[in-house]
Amino acid sequence: MICLAHVNKNRGADEKLVFAGTTDITDDADCYYVIDTLSDENDVRTVEFENRKSRGMVPKRAVYQYSTATGIGYRDLLDSVQRVDDTQATALKTALSAAADPRQPVIKAIVAAIKSGTTAKTRLIEEAAKTTGESKRQVQNVLETETGDNPTAHKWNFTIGERGMMNYELLSLDDDIADLEDLQN
Repeated sequence: MICLAHVNKNRGADEKLVFAGTTDITDDADCYYVIDTLSDENDVRTVEFENRKSRGMVPKRAVYQYSTATGIGYRDLLDSVQRVDDTQATALKTALSAAADPRQPVIKAIVAAIKSGTTAKTRLIEEAAKTTGESKRQVQNVLETETGDNPTAHKWNFTIGERGMMNYELLSLDDDIADLEDLQN
């Protein structure tokens, strides 16, 4: 038997869909998946089936693509369904995760400003705000959130200069080269 339920319109803290049906569906089922759209471009939709409960040997996830072209017949729609291999699915999810972070344009602008020699906190905030169109307060929040000395968790850190001026420097230049190139493109 295949049962359908629904999810909340708002995602959870982990950005995953939150089941919103009656709990007896999940309690009584031996296996259930939550389906989420990964992309919907050029008349092709990519969806991920994420296993949330299993009794038996079933895949943890499966990713499929199918046509969403207007006027397509039912048989053509069924024939358009294709499994996406794990390598492609992982690459797609990684790209979507990065794109989904609304702070990315600000982060990229700050990285570009630091690389171009603007390192003083006030000037850095002004330049990134001008580049992105975001408020200075929003830029300052991103700047402070990404500041620290752990390269796996932070993008930059600062040193104290003359008259208490905070001067920022990138923690890892190699990781941010692609970010700068993306900003310039």
